[in-house]
Amino acid sequence: MGNYSYDDDVYGPASVQAFDTRTGKKAWQFNINNDPGLAYSKSTNVAVGVVENKVVAITNFGKVYILDDNGHKTNEFIAFRPVKHQDATICTTVSRSGVGFNKDNIIIAPSKTEVKGASNYKAKTSVEHPDVGSVMVFDTDGNLKWKFRLGGQAMNVLVKGKYLLLGTSYNPDTMDYNYCGVYAFNLAQEAKETELNATEKNVLDSYIGYYHTDGAIIYDCLSASEDGRVICANTWPTRVGTEKHGEHSLYMLRIK
Repeated sequence: MGNYSYDDDVYGPASVQAFDTRTGKKAWQFNINNDPGLAYSKSTNVAVGVVENKVVAITNFGKVYILDDNGHKTNEFIAFRPVKHQDATICTTVSRSGVGFNKDNIIIAPSKTEVKGASNYKAKTSVEHPDVGSVMVFDTDGNLKWKFRLGGQAMNVLVKGKYLLLGTSYNPDTMDYNYCGVYAFNLAQEAKETELNATEKNVLDSYIGYYHTDGAIIYDCLSASEDGRVICANTWPTRVGTEKHGEHSLYMLRIK
C-alpha cells in the first residue's frame, strides 16, 4: 500500500508499506521523500501496483520507484517534469485514479496543470502542462512505450484482459466537456510510434477507439468484464458556475 504526507518536515515522508496477510504484521517499509525540484507543493501522494513481480510506486509529482519483493529499490525514473513558462514553473500531478498496472505496463495519466507555489490548487493557468490530458505507458526500465493525447482528464484507468480502458471527464484547465467518454486501447499490440495519433493508420491496432458520453465519467464509474470486451460507464451531472453538464446515465459498450 502507498500513503501520503502533507509535509515531510511536519508529518514525515510518504511511504510504501507491505504487510504479511497471514499475521497482519508489517513486512517492510520504503520511505519516499518529497522532491522540491518536481513537486508543485510539499504534499506527496504514493500509488502502488505490481508489474513483472516488482512493486511499482508512483508519486503524484511523477517520480516512479521500482522495488523488489523485499522493499529494496532496483530502479527509479521520472515520468513527467515541470516546465518553465515565462516567470512561472508549470507542474502537473497524478493520483491513484490516474494510474494502472498489468503484467508488463505502468500506465500514467496526469490530471491538471498547477503553478508551483500557487496557493489555490484550482487557479487558472495561462498555459497547459504538455503531459496533461494524456496517457503514457512505460515499462519497468522507465522506457516510454507510447503516449496518447486524450484532451480530457482520465479519472478512471482500468486494465482488463489485454485492454486498457479510460473513462474521462472535462479538461480541468479549460473546463472543456468535449472529451468526456471511454477510450479503449489494445496493450497486446506493440505501437510502431511513441507519440500515438488517432488519425495515423499505424497506431490503429493499439488505439481501438473512443465513445463520447454526455457528461463526465468521474471516479470509480467505469467497469468491465474480465476480458475487457463489455464496458459499463456511469456519467454524472456536473456544474461549471450555473451551467450544468451531463445526466445520470449508464452506457453499456462492447468491443467487437
